[in-house]
Amino acid sequence: MKKKSFIIIILLILTHYSTCWAVNSKINTYLEDSLIKKFMPIIKGSWMMTDYINSLKETKSPIISWEVLKECVDISIGDEIIDGRLEVGVNFNNHEGYSFGIYFKVGQNNNSLKTDYNIDENKTNFYELAYEISKLDTFIYLNHYDLNNNLINKRQYTKVHFNMTNNIVDDPLQYITNEILITGKYLLIDNYDKKTPIEFTSDGTVIGWPKIKTYLINTDFMVGILNNLDELCLNLYQKDQKDYAMQIKSDAIYLYETKEDKEHLKLLLGKQKYKLIKQ
Repeated sequence: MKKKSFIIIILLILTHYSTCWAVNSKINTYLEDSLIKKFMPIIKGSWMMTDYINSLKETKSPIISWEVLKECVDISIGDEIIDGRLEVGVNFNNHEGYSFGIYFKVGQNNNSLKTDYNIDENKTNFYELAYEISKLDTFIYLNHYDLNNNLINKRQYTKVHFNMTNNIVDDPLQYITNEILITGKYLLIDNYDKKTPIEFTSDGTVIGWPKIKTYLINTDFMVGILNNLDELCLNLYQKDQKDYAMQIKSDAIYLYETKEDKEHLKLLLGKQKYKLIKQ
């Protein structure tokens, strides 16, 4: 009898824990689903460092604003969730690809989620992804905390609306750079005073410029050799690719030929090739 009673007790205990596990599992699934429904419509999409956007508007120069582009530069958030983890793509230091995971678990406040993003040498520190909605706009943030849950710093990101399937522009940084600096209609004036109406679109397309179909503004200055000027690349990766130094002054863009210095380390401005007047 004692043996049977013992077995019954064990079975009752196992049944109890099994039931508790099932209930907890359902609760966790429900909480996760509710967080997915809450966060995904807000955070899904492409996001760019707000500091860079503001800097580029002020300087009109990618090489000057490049100093802002440190660590996680832009974030691309899709909708593929595996085991409660949403993997997101990152442009790191504007030079290499990176990724991290967002977990649908509430962070330090109701508008933040836990992540496995951590580039801090002190691995006890941690990061969370959060959002804020104001009357003017919606922003997401990477919030950096220490072991005691104290906020060390936070980085703000602005949403960038563009089609990532475009073959010319494939990241938020390039799109927003185009949009701020060059997107629009211009009167192209060459050295012979020939005037041609042209247009640059934010996705990297050129309209109206004979033999020129695409453009790219250089934003990566990690490699220092022959990379010391703002440059506009026309027909990138084509046999007839043309690279010009670029200067933006008021409503005009000036394109210059370039030449190397004696040490072959820096580019020097050559003669002006084109002037583009914003229309």
